[in-house]
Amino acid sequence: MKPSVFLKACVAQWFGIPCQIRWVRAKKKAGNTNHYYHFIVDAWVPLALFLQRFPGAKCLLPKTELGNFSQIVDKWLPQPSQHRWAIRIAIRGLNPKFVKTTAEQWKTARDWTFERLNLSLEPRKFCKLILLIDRADEGQDRGAERRSISNMDQLEAVLKSALQDGLELRRVDLARLPWREQVMLFRDAQLVLGQHGAGLVNMLWMQNDAPVVEIGNFRSHFVHLAQQTNRPHFCFEAVSDHPQLSLGAFARFLKGKPSLASFFKNDILEATSFQDPPPPERNLVV
Repeated sequence: MKPSVFLKACVAQWFGIPCQIRWVRAKKKAGNTNHYYHFIVDAWVPLALFLQRFPGAKCLLPKTELGNFSQIVDKWLPQPSQHRWAIRIAIRGLNPKFVKTTAEQWKTARDWTFERLNLSLEPRKFCKLILLIDRADEGQDRGAERRSISNMDQLEAVLKSALQDGLELRRVDLARLPWREQVMLFRDAQLVLGQHGAGLVNMLWMQNDAPVVEIGNFRSHFVHLAQQTNRPHFCFEAVSDHPQLSLGAFARFLKGKPSLASFFKNDILEATSFQDPPPPERNLVV
């Protein structure tokens, strides 16, 4: 936190003057806070760290910049009434592609969020949840227009049949869930699998050692976030934004990662791995 921001916040808190918050992107043109990923890393988490440092601060927020996510702010961060005076404070975004944030800072924001949402930090007892993230194919978000897995039903069936006894696979469309419920689901999840998309930023709410499998064309957003939060993260490359996933290749991928294979029955993965076998290696004659 810049000394000028710290000084302004101290003055505001001492005299009970509201802080007029202005969010500054981590990098120019690096996303807008009306997108869920940027709402979390560039608005919610920086604000959480600010309010954790200054718990008595009264913040006036530029909600027009948040789009639909202003509803989250209205519900969980009640705004003070308009005041004749306000001190302008700029809070910088923490997009992990451009800003190095410590694991302790991410944890502080996570703990503050759970307290604000009146949630326990610990998962529900006896909850053995595996999340498979689906993409909205209708409604306002329509995430499936940008990315989708065409054989999601088959993927779900294979994963369910291969799960170790006692584990529950739940296929979820995050766009249809209230935010608090999303946070709870990720807190409880022992493993998350999903195509590259904003919903994976919810890995912030997961337990420390719970792994994430990202499916899709390589993009570094969640690689950086996983590194900064010390989260096990694995990327399964897909050939396009709308792939028909090779179930055999995906089974081989899971089988080859001990921390992922432990969730599944080896014989089922072994049998599935023979589907869609890789092409034979060719000997190149020079």
